[in-house]
Amino acid sequence: MVDRDEDSEIFGDSSCDSCGGFSLCMKLWWYIEWPEEVRKRTFKYLKNRKSNDFIDINVLEYATVLFSYAAAHFFWVIENHIRKLGIPYPSAKIWGDNTQADMWMNNRCKTSLIG
Repeated sequence: MVDRDEDSEIFGDSSCDSCGGFSLCMKLWWYIEWPEEVRKRTFKYLKNRKSNDFIDINVLEYATVLFSYAAAHFFWVIENHIRKLGIPYPSAKIWGDNTQADMWMNNRCKTSLIG
């Protein structure tokens, strides 16, 4: 929300089977395989996308962005790199490859309670 250069960046991607991300500057890598209950509710298995059971790939991509945010938080706050690097208010640029997930992160999280 503040226009400035980021102090770190992290990249992530998702599929119907798993998601993962990495950051060279934060020296971290994460990977999560979706449980079978999630995988079976994606377009790989469900033909009826109108079903209440259907999980859209956009939702999985959004989860990837949130996991990347958590990983950046871990680096800066939990591992205390804020103090170690002398950056009191660090920023992390989170890279995703899904337009809908980016829109949700950049807009909806600011305008809705559920976001």
